[in-house]
Amino acid sequence: MKKNMSKFLVITLAISANAFASSSYSSINNSTISLNNTKGDSGFSGDAEFSSNQLSSNVGEVTGNQYYGDLGLRYNVDESEDTLKKHIGFRARANNASALMYSVPEAYMKSTFENSDLTFGRVILPWSKADANWGFGKLNNRVNFDGFNPGQEGLTGVRYVYRVNKYFKVEAFGSYTYIPELNPGQKIDEENGTVSCNNPWCDSPDESTEISGTQVPIFYNVNMPEISEVLFKPSFGLRFKAGSEKVNVSGFFTRKPENSISLSVEVAYENDNQRVFADITPEVYYHNVFGGDLNYKINKNLSLYGTAIAIRPDRNPDTNGQVFEYLGIRPNKIDEEYAGGGVQFNDGRLVTSLNYIARLSDFEKVDDPLIQYPRWNQAVHFNIGSKLTRKIGLALDYKYDMLTEDRLTMFNASYLLTPSIITSLGFEMIGTAKSADSYWAKFANNDRLYGSLKYTF
Repeated sequence: MKKNMSKFLVITLAISANAFASSSYSSINNSTISLNNTKGDSGFSGDAEFSSNQLSSNVGEVTGNQYYGDLGLRYNVDESEDTLKKHIGFRARANNASALMYSVPEAYMKSTFENSDLTFGRVILPWSKADANWGFGKLNNRVNFDGFNPGQEGLTGVRYVYRVNKYFKVEAFGSYTYIPELNPGQKIDEENGTVSCNNPWCDSPDESTEISGTQVPIFYNVNMPEISEVLFKPSFGLRFKAGSEKVNVSGFFTRKPENSISLSVEVAYENDNQRVFADITPEVYYHNVFGGDLNYKINKNLSLYGTAIAIRPDRNPDTNGQVFEYLGIRPNKIDEEYAGGGVQFNDGRLVTSLNYIARLSDFEKVDDPLIQYPRWNQAVHFNIGSKLTRKIGLALDYKYDMLTEDRLTMFNASYLLTPSIITSLGFEMIGTAKSADSYWAKFANNDRLYGSLKYTF
């Protein structure tokens, strides 16, 4: 029976920790030059976009991948150029499967003094280019409406920046509020014990499994923790930055909860009910994240950078002081280390970059039912965006992992119909090797061939 139990555990892989949290940003956007820059006099601006993925019958069959609508709202106010700034950003997406996702990337008040800045609220920490460029989600949260465009979502707390002199500054971040990544989420039916997906970027678990040649249903029981058990988790971080505008180096260290909640699993076969009972417990793990960046500005349009990040997760979850014997399976937390660099060019009409990242830490493909494959291992990334005319813009983004042969290709062509309306055509494709031993393999059918219409205000 124990041999069969290991098979049952595999089905829990798909129940993302975001099931608890859930009761367009991208690298291609980084290479896209905006055709319009609408901003109201009040500081309020936004956009609404409808995108259809039904230009071809060969794509869009994945749940929630046919069409969706996006809404973005922004509010920026400077009470004084030197003292106070207010910023709020909000994004939401609804798809054809009735999934509603939302995100507040940033919402803060920032006071500027003679030699320092003090920020309260939800703020993106610009401390790691590796984390931002490659969507690791180790330092900041991710918007995560989709895997192509994970984006960044800030942490909630207090950030303090002190400029010692024009060549050196130190920063500190502190928080007692933990808000995990909300997207993508799942639908949990407690009465029927099912977990399902209504968006293409979550991996739905099996409804049944085979035992001795017979299909047996699986009942999922998710032990939702109290909000207070998750919300009040302290974190802190420190960073230094030294150098001039032309060349500078920075380093940081943070101690914080992981941005995604992990899962522990207990599985049993119930003879009376003739079913498999999968008991899922969401848990918060802490990790230490540290690294640094090196930047060199060749001229006003061309720059080089190097970046490194390391993650040291705790092997046991944070239990608020209560330790108990656990008989199930917990995730196998592993150390991670990445290093890379790149070259970037931006002259206002052409934006392009060539980037590289390498995983320095070991990763063994052990027989672990809760294994999480690295997002990138040894990858190159090229993007380019150009404003061909006042009304036409093109953008291309390509990533290739030389170790797993995973490939992500994104292309977008935009035309400015009016000062406030943009229409676009594009595609997003995932390519994987025949082997399923990679992060992107389970999303291989999430391709898009789309047309969209965006209104800005």
